[in-house]
Amino acid sequence: MSLCCFPDFLSSLWKLVYTEHSQSSRTLARNMATEQTTDPFVPLLLLFCSCFGQYFVVLSDSEIYEQEQPFSLKQLGTIGDFVNSMLFNIIWNHYDELKNATVLERVSTCHGLLILLHERDERKRYTATKFWTPKDASPAAIIAELKAGKGRAHKITDFIPWVLPNKKKEKSTDCHSALIPLL
Repeated sequence: MSLCCFPDFLSSLWKLVYTEHSQSSRTLARNMATEQTTDPFVPLLLLFCSCFGQYFVVLSDSEIYEQEQPFSLKQLGTIGDFVNSMLFNIIWNHYDELKNATVLERVSTCHGLLILLHERDERKRYTATKFWTPKDASPAAIIAELKAGKGRAHKITDFIPWVLPNKKKEKSTDCHSALIPLL
C-alpha cells in the first residue's frame, strides 16, 4: 500500500476516526462486530490500522522516540489504548460474532497493529506500567471464565495476552492449557 508512505495521510486518518469515536471505543467495537455495518468509520479504521502497521514496521527507534514521527509518543499511547480497548470489547462483548469471517478479518487487521505497538513498547517503553491492561478488563472475571471453559476468555488471552498480569497468568495456566480453541 503506497498510502502508508504518507505520514500526513496517516495522521489525518487517525484524527478523523479518533475524533468521531474518542469518547467510547465500545461504539466502534459494536459496529466492527456487525457484519453489515453502516458505520463509515469502520473501513477508515481498518485502512488506518493496515497502513500504519505497514509503516510502523519500518520506523527506526530514532523516528519514533526522538523525532516522534508520524505520531508523538502520547499519540502512540492513545492509538494503542483505543485499539486495545476496542479489541477487548469486541472479543468480550461480541464473542459470537467472531465466527463471522468478515468480523474476524476486521479484528485481525486491528490486532496486527496492536501487536506491533505493544512489542515496540515492550522493547523500549513509551507508556506507563500496566498501560496495556484494558480499563474494562477484570482479571478475576477472565480467570473465572477460563476455569469454567468459556471461549471468550480463551480468545481474550490468545489475542491480548497482556490482559492478565504475570502473577495471575501463573495461577490460570492449568485451566488455560486445558482449553480447546473454539474458533
